[in-house]
Amino acid sequence: MLSSKFELPIFHKTYRFVKLIDQYQEQIPKKKKYTLWKKCDDLSLELLQKVMRASDEREAYKRKQRLYDLNFVLDQLRIFFRLCFETQCFSEKKYLVLVTHLDEMGKMIDGWIRSLER
Repeated sequence: MLSSKFELPIFHKTYRFVKLIDQYQEQIPKKKKYTLWKKCDDLSLELLQKVMRASDEREAYKRKQRLYDLNFVLDQLRIFFRLCFETQCFSEKKYLVLVTHLDEMGKMIDGWIRSLER
């Protein structure tokens, strides 16, 4: 049976996001697939790992630091996806889907951080 960290809404959201990234990969131009897109793919997997690590952390101040690290990865993804869009790796519609996911995850992480400050 999976532990409770896999039941967290942020875990499910991030997991679905990683699957979405994988679906988009086929449409990425070959020229960018192994450079810019590879970086996006790697960061999305790192994001999932960091969610898991944050959920495992017992000490509030360490968990808070891990959540700030998560936010930094989200910011990196925002920049790299914008670059992908601006270099025509995918359509504006797909870009907006990705950014919407990132924004939702950002709100979830911010809420998690605020809950630790109480």
